[in-house]
Parts: sequence; structure tokens; C-alpha cells
Amino acid sequence: MNKLLLVLIFYLISLSGYAQTIFINEFHYDNTGSDTIEFVEVVVPVAVTDIANIKVSLYNGNDGTKYAGETSLSSFTLGSTANGHHYYYKDYSSIQNGSPDGIFIKYYTTGDYLFLSYEGIFTATNGPATGLTSTDIGVAESGSTQVNSSLYLSGNGSQYTDFTWAVSSGTNTKGAANNGQNLLPITISSFIAKTLGDGVQLQWSTSSEENNDYFSIERSQDGVHFDEIGQINGAGSSKTVNHYQFMDKLPFSSISYYRLKQVDLNGDFSYSHIVVSIPISTATDLKAFSNAAHELELHWQASGQNKLQLYIYDLSGRIMYKRPIEEHPGENSYSLFMSGISSGLYIIQLEDPAGKQMIKWLK
Repeated sequence: MNKLLLVLIFYLISLSGYAQTIFINEFHYDNTGSDTIEFVEVVVPVAVTDIANIKVSLYNGNDGTKYAGETSLSSFTLGSTANGHHYYYKDYSSIQNGSPDGIFIKYYTTGDYLFLSYEGIFTATNGPATGLTSTDIGVAESGSTQVNSSLYLSGNGSQYTDFTWAVSSGTNTKGAANNGQNLLPITISSFIAKTLGDGVQLQWSTSSEENNDYFSIERSQDGVHFDEIGQINGAGSSKTVNHYQFMDKLPFSSISYYRLKQVDLNGDFSYSHIVVSIPISTATDLKAFSNAAHELELHWQASGQNKLQLYIYDLSGRIMYKRPIEEHPGENSYSLFMSGISSGLYIIQLEDPAGKQMIKWLK
């Protein structure tokens, strides 16, 4: 296998499981008598305008399948707007009653997603959440729950992880801020990166700020252990959109993870979502093709006999497939059946002790 030339393209996307600024904020699915006033509410920063790229799916926990079509937020109803956030909601006629079931939301512009469930956890078997395991919110409704109730987030903050799920009794706040919830106006509305020469330029925007001292820019090789690589002063208190950028002149040659630590004047802090940069060589002879039988076919040239490791990543850096294979001198090919993964863009990597080849593959 040829060693990688250092000609890199970076894909930058967001990982689930970290801070979210677009999230499920309230919903209702079960009550005494016939279920009624069932709905899902989503909070979105006002700076996010491409709401057609935010989509919600309902999942059946018994078999992990999606039972309602993936619904764009553009078909939701806009309720109130407060503290730099819009409250969108959609009325449903038959949200399933759990044990368990779930709701999946994804912002396709950045890749951010949340997969929440109630009355237990499960793994999705189809649709946009295929292969993901849900997170139980820890509260539930039942056949004795009062009509007009809901499950909702309470607490203070500007992102999903700042809040805690609670149960209301006959007092839902569909389309408006929840009782006991204070959505703070410091909101990182976008966080992206672009290649510039051999470096990575991080760019982010805030829709508003309050007592914002500075941003600490942090980088990691594993998405868990982060180190600060720089600081940028914040705008203090501002009701307008502010734009920031930072240049990482020495990104890792492998996958790099970035996040922002926003620090207030009083020392309080919160973290942004994580973005991932995946280096892709433009000087590889590895090729990938799809056929009508849902097979992925790989072709490449080799100069000798080697043992390789094949990886397939989604754009969040999650390993979807891993298997040892062998190559021999000359033309090599390898096929695998990929009907179990959803359509989208993936990264294919072949690795041996001499280096690695990585290419994009659109299923």
C-alpha cells in the first residue's frame, strides 16, 4: 500500500453525545383515557435559518424501526421566540406509549443529533438513526397521567446538557418556554472549520452573549481528552450576531476533535458541541463502488503481500465496520454487503504498518 501524501481535505461535522443547541424541549405521548394533545417541541437558536435541514423521526423501541416519516422542522408550527430562541412544535395523532419508544432529531447542516427514549433504551434498526442506541430521559407518562401534561426540560443554560427532564401535571407549555426553564442568550449558533494551507481554521458565531469573557479552543486526538490550544476574547454582553475564528496551524495528521469552552466573567463555563476533522488523501489509488445488490466493492493496487485493517466511518467518526483483510501484489478487490446501513456519506480507510489510505464513499 502506498504511503499517504500530505494532501488533505477535511470533513468537519458534529458528534452526538455532546452539547446541543438544537434539541427536543418538550413532548407528550400518554394520558388517562384516549391519548390527546400529543406533540413534540423543538428549541432552535434564532440564528439558525435553514430549518428544513432539521428533521425529527419517531421510533418504535420493540423492533428499533422508525414508525413515522422523517419530518422537517419547516412543517412544524412556530410558537414564541424568547432569549434568542424559537420554539417550534408539531401535533401528532399517535405517538407510541413506550416500553420503550423514542424520538430522533438531526440537524443535517452540521451532523448534530440526539436520540432520546422513554421507558427504556433500544438500538435503531433503520432510518436516520440506524445503529445508534437511545438515551433514556429518565421520566415517563402513563395511562393515569392527566390530560394536557408533558415531559419537559427544566433548569438554566443555553444547550441540551444544561437541563434536566421533568414531568408536568396538566400544564404543558407547547410552543413556549417551559416552566422552571431559563434559556440563556449566549448561544453558539454555528461552529465549523475550513482547511487553509496545512492548517485548520475554526469559525463560529454567537446569536447573542451575556457576560461572556472568552472562548478557550480545545483539541483532542480521541474525542475524550482535550487540551487548550488558544483563547479568543468574547464580546461581553451583546444582542447581535458575533463572528469568531481561530487558526490551528498544527492539526493532527489523523482525526482531530475540536470544541469550544465558553467562560463567563464570573468563571462559569460551558462546552460547545464537538467538531471532527478527518484527513482524506487525494493521492490514493483506492476506489469504491456500489452495485445494485447493495454491495460495496473496493479496488486498489499493492506491491506486496500485507495484512490490512479495513475501517468504515460515518461522518461523526463512529466506526460502522471493522475487519482484517489481506492484500497481494497487483490488483486487489474486496466486497461486502452494506444493506444494513442508511444512505449517506462515509469514510473508508485501509491501514497497514506503512500507512493508510482514506476515501469518501456515498451510499
